[in-house]
Amino acid sequence: MYRLKEIILWFEWILVIIFGLCFGSFANVIITRVPHRQSIFCPPSHCEKCQTSLQPHHLIPLFSYLLLFGRCAFCHQRISWIYPFTECCIMILACISFYFYSFSVNTILIFLFFTSFFIATLIDAFHQEVHAEILFFVLLLSCIFLYFNSEFFLNSLIEPLAIIGFICLLSIFLQAILHKKVIGEGDIVVLAATAILINNLYLFNLILLSSSCLALIWLLIKKQQKIALLPFLFFPTFYLFFGQSQ
Repeated sequence: MYRLKEIILWFEWILVIIFGLCFGSFANVIITRVPHRQSIFCPPSHCEKCQTSLQPHHLIPLFSYLLLFGRCAFCHQRISWIYPFTECCIMILACISFYFYSFSVNTILIFLFFTSFFIATLIDAFHQEVHAEILFFVLLLSCIFLYFNSEFFLNSLIEPLAIIGFICLLSIFLQAILHKKVIGEGDIVVLAATAILINNLYLFNLILLSSSCLALIWLLIKKQQKIALLPFLFFPTFYLFFGQSQ
């Protein structure tokens, strides 16, 4: 009986890993096409260099990259590292979500939340732009998660909404003083989603403090006028959320 349970558990983990890699492959399509306003459904997957349509065996997540030694099967140009990186990261997200929540509604919600957040983070990092559709989906997922995990849903929204209200007022004040936008609308939506998901003032303050420090250090190192904020929000949120879930 114990042996059977062990086999089932291994089978579940294999399914989670395969699902994570496949979802990571789909995430790559979103990351590469959405910033260029391209459809995520057509044309079919193709090499970015020679535009040749890929065969089914070229689309196996991660393994096709390894078997081709990171090069296109047709033009032999190097394939961007971002493809296997994204697939591995989202596979890890799937495994962590499953580890903490097993097979449940929470697993799906948390996996989709951090996957969507990760996609938005990469788009922001590479293109310094955010897409409302992805961010509002992240916000919706955080609200659904709170609804399923709170006895008093509306009462639980009061503190996060108060925090976001303060951030909005601060953004307006800074814009009036500095005559330029300091906090973008997309950043505020992500902060709202994070505040609702964490639903803990102390942890949310830690996220703000750590992300601000990381962003400041990056500014000093790179000496840039403008930076992508989402990467500095994603990692503290991820760490503190699963830290409090233990």
